[in-house]
Amino acid sequence: MCVFASMGQAGAMIQGRGNEQGTWGIQAGIWGRRSSARLVSGDLKTGQPPDSRPGAPPGICGPGRRGRGIGRHRLLCRHPCGGALRAGGRSRLFPPPASGGRAFAALAGTIFAAEVLYRSPEFESEVIIPAGIASVISYSVFGMFAGWQPLFTIPALAFGGPAQLGPYLLLALFMALLAMLYTRFFYGCKRTFDRLPVSRRFRPALGAFLTGLVGLLLYLLLGRQQNVLAVLAFGYSAIQRAMTDDTSGSVLLLLTIALGKILTTSLTIGSGGSGGVFGPSMVIGGCGGGALGLMLHRLWPALVPHPAGFVIVGMAGFFAAAAKTPFSTLVIVSEMTGGYSLLLPSLWVCTLSFILSDEQSLYSSQVEGRSRSPAHQGSYVREVLAGVRVHEFLSSQQTTTVLHPGDSLDTVVNRLDAAPYAILPVVDAGKRLLGVVSLEEVHLASVEPALKPLILAEDLMRTDIRPLTADDTLDHALELFVENDLLALPVVDDLRQRHVVGMVRRHEIAAVYVRRVHAPATPD
Repeated sequence: MCVFASMGQAGAMIQGRGNEQGTWGIQAGIWGRRSSARLVSGDLKTGQPPDSRPGAPPGICGPGRRGRGIGRHRLLCRHPCGGALRAGGRSRLFPPPASGGRAFAALAGTIFAAEVLYRSPEFESEVIIPAGIASVISYSVFGMFAGWQPLFTIPALAFGGPAQLGPYLLLALFMALLAMLYTRFFYGCKRTFDRLPVSRRFRPALGAFLTGLVGLLLYLLLGRQQNVLAVLAFGYSAIQRAMTDDTSGSVLLLLTIALGKILTTSLTIGSGGSGGVFGPSMVIGGCGGGALGLMLHRLWPALVPHPAGFVIVGMAGFFAAAAKTPFSTLVIVSEMTGGYSLLLPSLWVCTLSFILSDEQSLYSSQVEGRSRSPAHQGSYVREVLAGVRVHEFLSSQQTTTVLHPGDSLDTVVNRLDAAPYAILPVVDAGKRLLGVVSLEEVHLASVEPALKPLILAEDLMRTDIRPLTADDTLDHALELFVENDLLALPVVDDLRQRHVVGMVRRHEIAAVYVRRVHAPATPD
């Protein structure tokens, strides 16, 4: 516990979760120095239990220094660059089996990088191609040094038919509930530590001390079983034992490891320590799924012959519900099993657990979808406004206040005062647009009272404006507002005849955008 406390204090300098900061980094940019520190801390801080995960450094180091450096000139460029480099880090976590020689890990890393940015089932299409290249290269380089064996040794498993979908339905429900418990307790710990009247530098030390205390209590309560200390270590050995033991495992031990891992991860990272949530999530889902699989096996041995399948599918279902990434975690199952024998139940569990989960995600920086992403804000505005035309603002009962070139300054002031906008069009006798007069020009002209009787509307008129037409889309109208630098623009029937038919104000376009984006969907 003393070692955990001393290591926890160092975590305050580089606090955070890899994928959390990586997601935020892709959306808005992160510091290169922090990503470098996370890489070093992930390798050196093996004494702090939930921090020593393979999931933390790759998640942040990709979109950090290199992703920001390559794409710093353009936000949308940083999006695929950061996602690609994160996929490269993620692709090494689950090396595929040597047989077959197919790089499933690269595929999972690619999908994860494109999926983790959003809570809804949307993908960042710009990330997929560069992420695929980065995943293949990083996986190949890693395999040259670390070998090509899978992370886990998987027993021979197969899907036994539609009747087994019933038990897997219970697994999906259990994983959704466990994920909701995890996310709520995780952020509850974070809020509690944030409110403590303790220096931020010492909060990780307190969290690490409590983590060690939890491990000691569980060790004593379960009769000094060393296996329960998986809550303080990587925990992958507990998953391997659950799959190897298959029908002879302990329900109490697996459930204790799953719940204990929720406690230790929340205390360590929630207190401000440096670490990732991907690795602990695999342990929580695998042990929780294994515990349920053992219980169902003892109830219906013919229907659930191999609880080890629940360990593998549980990992995928839990992370799909907790991180809102159902499809990338589905591919991970194929990586770890070396085939597609559990693909159908995995698809069933991942989909249902994602649907049954609430809106709370492990990654608070996730946005709902592309429309809420800062990287796509400009393009989405154009998509919305391109579907609306200027004529929707015009009404047959609408009367447009206009000026004539010979109107005096007093007339201009009176009409501006009565008009609902601070810009008035100037027209000739045939109501053809000549220019506009704005409140700013009138204010400047009123500075010299002696000149007021001599000033006419044509003296204040701007003639260099480009008017709107009734058929213009609002995205084009927004461009003209920026080009003309005016808060309102006249609308003409035709650019050749230039007969004024109305006025459109800039804030009306913003109101249309807000209504279109936030209006509830209506049935067709």
